Amino acid sequence: MKKRFLTVFLTLLTVIIASTFFIACSDNDETPPPSSCEHVGDGSGYCALCDEIIGTTDGVVYGLSSDETYAEVKGYEGSFNRVIIAAEYQSKPVKNICESVFNYSTLTSVVIPNSTTYIGNDAFANCNNLMKVNFLGTIDQWAQINFGNAYANPLNCAKNLYINNELINSATITSTTKIADYAFYGCGSLEEIVLSDNVESIGYAAFFLNSLTTVTIGYGVRNIDYGAFYGCSKLESISISDSVNSIGESAFRNCSSLENIVIPNNVISIGDDAFFGCSKLTIYCKVKSEPSGWSPYWNLTGSLYETARIPVVWGYNG
Repeated sequence: MKKRFLTVFLTLLTVIIASTFFIACSDNDETPPPSSCEHVGDGSGYCALCDEIIGTTDGVVYGLSSDETYAEVKGYEGSFNRVIIAAEYQSKPVKNICESVFNYSTLTSVVIPNSTTYIGNDAFANCNNLMKVNFLGTIDQWAQINFGNAYANPLNCAKNLYINNELINSATITSTTKIADYAFYGCGSLEEIVLSDNVESIGYAAFFLNSLTTVTIGYGVRNIDYGAFYGCSKLESISISDSVNSIGESAFRNCSSLENIVIPNNVISIGDDAFFGCSKLTIYCKVKSEPSGWSPYWNLTGSLYETARIPVVWGYNG
């Protein structure tokens, strides 16, 4: 009798301890890593359970280039609002996203592979619901993509650039020699950019309507193209290196928070309205007088019919 009672008691005790352990584990706030998920696909390219990227999106139409050396995104016939573009098609790298592929689509996010080198005109035009661009490469690779026009760049609508799923607020360009035309057009997430000495040129409207507050230009940059920083209304500080010799038309137009800028000795050309709308700005020029290659309208504060000029300090030695 005593032996039976002891057996029952030990059994109950074992159940109680096991139950307590189970509850303790269940109350643990740690969630299992995504890799532990037994992924379930639904054609979107994302796992239906954990939302990890597990493939590419159905409905994206691919084709080979005329010489069959690379692949292109030709169209989109799917219904998913989140699209993952493949890095390869028929064992060829997907390099191009063709013109108007996603024009007027209902995309909310797009994942672009690092094989991409060209995005055609209006490829992401009128994507009014687009909020996230996730590039599976490096910031230098993104800066080298050839965009056909402003509406080829999905940042024009999305504003937010993610590199490998990390939102980019600050960046350093280290290896590319040119920031491509429209490279960061409309990027609202980028607040600080450093261009290393390897960068030689800043392209057409490269940082148009960005949220930049600080820009550092390295000693390799020679040319700042048309509208490079047009509309960067939050820009407060910019350092221009002595290597710069050309500042394009409207390069800093409507940078309304900028209070001072130093123009180095080697700048031989400044285009029309380079600092138009910079209402707080004072310009410090290291040369003692205006070079002949500078536009007569380089420091206008208003239209060509107005005479107001941004104040200039010549022969600055600071």
